[in-house]
Amino acid sequence: MSSGGAAAPPPVPSPVPLPAPAPPPAPTLVPRGVPVFRVDAISFRYPGGILALDGVSFEIAPNEAVCLLGSNGCGKSTLLRLLDGLAFPDSGRIEAWGRPLLPATLADEGFSREFRRRVGLVFQDADTQLFSPTVLDEVAFGPLQLGLSHEEVRARCRDVLALLGVERLADREPHALSGGEKKRVAIAAALATDPDVLLLDEPFAGLDPRSQARLVDLLQALRARGKTIVAATHDLSAVEEIAERAIVFSEDHRAVADAPASAIVRDVALLLRANLIHDHPHRHGTLAHAHPHGHSS
Repeated sequence: MSSGGAAAPPPVPSPVPLPAPAPPPAPTLVPRGVPVFRVDAISFRYPGGILALDGVSFEIAPNEAVCLLGSNGCGKSTLLRLLDGLAFPDSGRIEAWGRPLLPATLADEGFSREFRRRVGLVFQDADTQLFSPTVLDEVAFGPLQLGLSHEEVRARCRDVLALLGVERLADREPHALSGGEKKRVAIAAALATDPDVLLLDEPFAGLDPRSQARLVDLLQALRARGKTIVAATHDLSAVEEIAERAIVFSEDHRAVADAPASAIVRDVALLLRANLIHDHPHRHGTLAHAHPHGHSS
């Protein structure tokens, strides 16, 4: 061993831990080994007959990352609400882990409790889901509903606040935060119950570039841990980074494509039809070129 007194290398900082997993669920409530969601020919209309979804079908497997792509108003947000059991289709059927997602099944206390633990939804507008007096209270709300010990709740809050980089906001009032801060707090609150499935509505809306990059890293880490991610967006820039598969919705509220994300984002004709990009001629100097150029909408 050398006695030259060389300085020891600096310690490598430990990564921020994800929240500790909740106790394993009762297998009789939501069996393993079946699709997380099975959506079979669902349609949905708002009051007044306004169509939101028309005959949509797909399945999502455990540990899959799927982007729901479509222009504003095509039904993506409505679909996330249906997957979260906040509304129910007018026709067709949705199953969660092999159980029908209906008012009657969610009225069953055991199934409802387990479903709410396993599925977390982050709304596009964080103001619609932040209601507690402080950020810490907001993040602690979900774990407290699970009946966890106060020590475990504190540990989860500490972990997810650090994970989202908002630990300095713990004592702040959520309504006084910036839009990006509110979004990160909403995600932290959803993660605090350690859900198996994370539903995200326009997750990058209102985030600065650094926060967007950090969210991409977070979603990739959650995938590595076995989480299922379903993100609705019309922003194509990060689709391949966060999802392996994409389902495209048309402006007439139908699912018109379901394929690997890498293929979807390169299908210019499909993206044009779905109003996810637009094209128009450009003038370069004094020359007008008639060939189209695509741009994110």
